[in-house]
Amino acid sequence: MALTLCIPLDALLLPHAHTVLYKDREWLTNRFKEEGLDRKGHPIPALISPETLPELLDVNFRYPRGAEFAAAVKVPCLHGHRRVEVARRLLPMSDQWWAMDIYTELTNEEQTKFI
Repeated sequence: MALTLCIPLDALLLPHAHTVLYKDREWLTNRFKEEGLDRKGHPIPALISPETLPELLDVNFRYPRGAEFAAAVKVPCLHGHRRVEVARRLLPMSDQWWAMDIYTELTNEEQTKFI
Protein backbone atom coordinates (compact mmCIF):
# COMPACT_ATOMS: atom_id res chain seq x y z
CA MET A 1 0.00 0.00 0.00
CA ALA A 2 1.31 3.43 -0.93
CA LEU A 3 1.20 6.75 0.87
CA THR A 4 0.69 9.67 -1.54
CA LEU A 5 2.56 12.91 -0.81
CA CYS A 6 3.20 16.06 -2.84
CA ILE A 7 6.97 16.36 -3.21
CA PRO A 8 9.03 19.24 -4.67
CA LEU A 9 10.66 18.36 -7.99
CA ASP A 10 14.07 19.36 -6.62
CA ALA A 11 13.76 16.61 -3.99
CA LEU A 12 13.32 13.85 -6.57
CA LEU A 13 16.12 11.47 -7.48
CA LEU A 14 15.78 9.79 -10.86
CA PRO A 15 18.17 6.81 -10.70
CA HIS A 16 16.58 5.04 -13.68
CA ALA A 17 16.42 8.14 -15.87
CA HIS A 18 17.77 8.06 -19.38
CA THR A 19 17.93 10.64 -22.11
CA VAL A 20 14.48 11.84 -23.05
CA LEU A 21 14.05 11.96 -26.79
CA TYR A 22 13.05 15.33 -28.23
CA LYS A 23 9.88 13.88 -29.81
CA ASP A 24 8.81 12.32 -26.49
CA ARG A 25 9.45 15.55 -24.59
CA GLU A 26 7.54 17.62 -27.16
CA TRP A 27 4.61 15.17 -27.23
CA LEU A 28 4.33 15.26 -23.43
CA THR A 29 4.77 19.05 -23.33
CA ASN A 30 1.92 19.50 -25.82
CA ARG A 31 -0.27 17.04 -23.92
CA PHE A 32 0.33 18.87 -20.64
CA LYS A 33 -0.42 22.22 -22.28
CA GLU A 34 -3.67 20.90 -23.79
CA GLU A 35 -4.93 18.81 -20.88
CA GLY A 36 -3.11 20.35 -17.94
CA LEU A 37 -0.74 18.64 -15.57
CA ASP A 38 -2.77 16.17 -13.53
CA ARG A 39 -0.05 15.83 -10.93
CA LYS A 40 -2.26 14.20 -8.31
CA GLY A 41 -4.04 11.95 -10.82
CA HIS A 42 -0.79 10.48 -12.16
CA PRO A 43 1.49 9.98 -9.16
CA ILE A 44 5.06 8.79 -9.61
CA PRO A 45 6.07 5.73 -7.56
CA ALA A 46 9.00 6.00 -5.16
CA LEU A 47 10.68 3.48 -2.90
CA ILE A 48 12.21 4.57 0.40
CA SER A 49 13.46 2.65 3.39
CA PRO A 50 11.06 2.23 6.32
CA GLU A 51 13.58 4.15 8.44
CA THR A 52 13.33 7.17 6.12
CA LEU A 53 9.53 7.39 6.23
CA PRO A 54 9.26 9.30 9.57
CA GLU A 55 11.80 11.86 8.37
CA LEU A 56 9.99 12.23 5.06
CA LEU A 57 6.65 12.79 6.81
CA ASP A 58 8.18 15.32 9.20
CA VAL A 59 9.84 17.30 6.40
CA ASN A 60 6.68 17.12 4.28
CA PHE A 61 4.68 18.56 7.18
CA ARG A 62 7.17 21.33 8.01
CA TYR A 63 8.15 22.34 4.47
CA PRO A 64 5.36 21.17 2.15
CA ARG A 65 6.88 22.51 -1.08
CA GLY A 66 9.84 24.69 -0.17
CA ALA A 67 13.52 24.50 -0.99
CA GLU A 68 14.12 23.37 2.59
CA PHE A 69 12.37 20.10 1.73
CA ALA A 70 14.77 19.29 -1.10
CA ALA A 71 17.73 20.13 1.09
CA ALA A 72 16.52 17.83 3.88
CA VAL A 73 15.50 14.68 2.05
CA LYS A 74 15.69 13.13 -1.43
CA VAL A 75 13.05 10.76 -2.80
CA PRO A 76 14.18 8.11 -5.33
CA CYS A 77 11.66 7.66 -8.14
CA LEU A 78 11.04 4.30 -9.77
CA HIS A 79 10.02 6.04 -13.01
CA GLY A 80 8.46 9.32 -14.17
CA HIS A 81 11.59 11.10 -15.39
CA ARG A 82 9.80 12.36 -18.52
CA ARG A 83 7.02 13.95 -16.47
CA VAL A 84 9.55 15.49 -14.09
CA GLU A 85 11.65 16.95 -16.91
CA VAL A 86 8.64 18.49 -18.65
CA ALA A 87 7.14 19.76 -15.38
CA ARG A 88 10.44 21.48 -14.56
CA ARG A 89 10.22 23.29 -17.91
CA LEU A 90 6.53 24.24 -17.71
CA LEU A 91 5.86 25.05 -14.07
CA PRO A 92 6.89 28.25 -12.31
CA MET A 93 9.55 27.69 -9.63
CA SER A 94 7.00 28.36 -6.88
CA ASP A 95 4.77 25.50 -8.09
CA GLN A 96 7.26 22.74 -8.96
CA TRP A 97 5.95 19.60 -7.26
CA TRP A 98 4.44 16.22 -8.17
CA ALA A 99 2.34 13.69 -6.29
CA MET A 100 4.38 10.66 -5.30
CA ASP A 101 3.16 7.22 -4.26
CA ILE A 102 5.61 6.35 -1.48
CA TYR A 103 6.33 2.66 -0.92
CA THR A 104 8.51 1.30 1.88
CA GLU A 105 8.58 -2.32 0.78
CA LEU A 106 8.33 -3.87 -2.68
CA THR A 107 9.39 -7.25 -3.96
CA ASN A 108 11.91 -7.33 -6.82
CA GLU A 109 9.05 -8.24 -9.16
CA GLU A 110 6.99 -5.25 -8.02
CA GLN A 111 9.99 -2.91 -8.42
CA THR A 112 10.61 -4.20 -11.94
CA LYS A 113 6.99 -3.44 -12.84
CA PHE A 114 7.58 0.26 -12.10
CA ILE A 115 10.93 0.63 -13.90
